[in-house]
Amino acid sequence: MSNAAAHLMAAPERRQQHKHHREKTKTNEEEEEEEEQEQDKNNKGRAKKKKVKRHRSERTLFPLLESLVGMRVCVELKNDTRVVGKLEEVRFPTMNLVFEEATLEQPVYTSAGTVEIEARTPTDAVHVSGRLIRYVHIPDGVNVIKLMRRREMEKIQADLKYSRSVRKDKKRVIDPSMSTSR
Repeated sequence: MSNAAAHLMAAPERRQQHKHHREKTKTNEEEEEEEEQEQDKNNKGRAKKKKVKRHRSERTLFPLLESLVGMRVCVELKNDTRVVGKLEEVRFPTMNLVFEEATLEQPVYTSAGTVEIEARTPTDAVHVSGRLIRYVHIPDGVNVIKLMRRREMEKIQADLKYSRSVRKDKKRVIDPSMSTSR
């Protein structure tokens, strides 16, 4: 018997297998629907949670740094230099920082490799590139959660204040005395 003949004879068996497979998938789909209906019944009184898509800036440390604007902050850089000053600006997406009334503290190493003296240089303004930041030291006594909530409320208020309102259709009132009828 050739391969072609064996293939033709096996065709009805294959059809039977496909039919059986389709029945199985049908029952799986029905089971999934039943499970979804049960979940809907169980969650009837509960509101469905919507996934809130957040802006990229809100998924980083940017909001935390932005909420520290106006405070005296210490930033440690990758070259062991520290910048201590009043944080004036945080730029998104690079997280570059701008300080005013800042002091640069640079370590001076001895021949033994230990830090002996820190050289302090006061400056009026300092720009720190975001890629050079190693640590940001949050000032003591700062409640981060309150700070973040306050920032969120300020953002919502600003959005409401500066959002475009929907323009209502103004109905034209026609004064009969102004009409030009002949």
